[in-house]
Amino acid sequence: MGTPSRLLWTWEARTTGWHDTARPATSFKCTSGRGSPTLDLNEVDPSTCTKVILAIALFASIWAIDKCYSHDISWPKGTNGGNFIDWKTFKANGANLGGWLEKEKTHDPIWWSKVGGDAAPDEWTLCQTLGSKCGSTFEARYASFLNTTTIDQLTAAGINTLHIPTTYATGVSYLKTITQYAISKYDMHIIIGIHSLPGSVNNLDIGEALMHDAWFYNATNLAYSFQAIDGILNFIKSISHTNAFTVAPINEASDNLPGFGSADAKVDKRIPLMLQDNFKGASYWAPFYAAGTNLVIDSHVYYFAAAGTYSAYVKHAVCEQASYLAEETKFPVFVWECARKTIFDTQRYAWQKYVAGGSSWTAVSYSTARVDGEGTQRDYWSYIDLINAGIITKATNASYR
Repeated sequence: MGTPSRLLWTWEARTTGWHDTARPATSFKCTSGRGSPTLDLNEVDPSTCTKVILAIALFASIWAIDKCYSHDISWPKGTNGGNFIDWKTFKANGANLGGWLEKEKTHDPIWWSKVGGDAAPDEWTLCQTLGSKCGSTFEARYASFLNTTTIDQLTAAGINTLHIPTTYATGVSYLKTITQYAISKYDMHIIIGIHSLPGSVNNLDIGEALMHDAWFYNATNLAYSFQAIDGILNFIKSISHTNAFTVAPINEASDNLPGFGSADAKVDKRIPLMLQDNFKGASYWAPFYAAGTNLVIDSHVYYFAAAGTYSAYVKHAVCEQASYLAEETKFPVFVWECARKTIFDTQRYAWQKYVAGGSSWTAVSYSTARVDGEGTQRDYWSYIDLINAGIITKATNASYR
């Protein structure tokens, strides 16, 4: 456990006066860096002594629960001195470049509407809507969605790994610009993932299109998928930094994954394969692969999707979740997720302590959707915005443990 640095919350207890019931009221004010939410507790016992004891007990319990810790974490270079990385020892402090080369309406709604996509729920339908202008419109957005300055900011916050989702239709010119910059200037490791495959792998907008599911048990689409993987591998070979890459061939789906596991042998078996576990856990997939396979298993931990999950509880669950994932010992495990400061710092600490690190979704988001409580999805999902707000820093100084 690290050194306690500060309390996440500062609490003030004071007597606020008398109500009509002639009973004293105690106000507990919680102040944080993002406003001053107030919690008022009406003391039902007229005894002042009881009121004071209650205040002291509450303060003490919060001190015990919400004490924060600092950790001096040293992240390795993603290029490993020119050698191929070993995910059994490598620790990734990563960010996803989601919504860039695979377009999602959620993360780019203003642009989506501007180009005439209000009625289009996914990239497939938007391209159909644009017709002959689809290619040029998408290319222009690839160039403007993010740039090398984005990589500079991520590096300043300690990022050593980029996870870049693509689709089977993605061109490589912008991918090449960003990856070469990140590798040559900052020695970053690059995970190239294919978020969608021909026919769609999960009925979602990120799989190809909503309600598309023709990838499963379709030999033609599987063959096309291998061609897409070959395209990624040939791209990696052309960069001259083959050691700086890991390949993630499929996202949140399951079928014939052992076949994908052999695809990287066509270029270089030293290129690691990242296998998304489709929410089944690493132990489900481990028996499909020999112990010597150059494999890292990617677990997606979505706290926001769990019923009854609140920020006060999540930080306690992070370390338990990470230690549970670490129980898979045949292959290393990698995690992705995103959260606010204490939750984020706790994740960063727990992922490097128990597993092979992780990557936060997502580096850039322009989402305008409101969330329950405070702000928009952009405020919680955009890594760059969280950096600008001082929530994500290079130092890990607000971890729950």
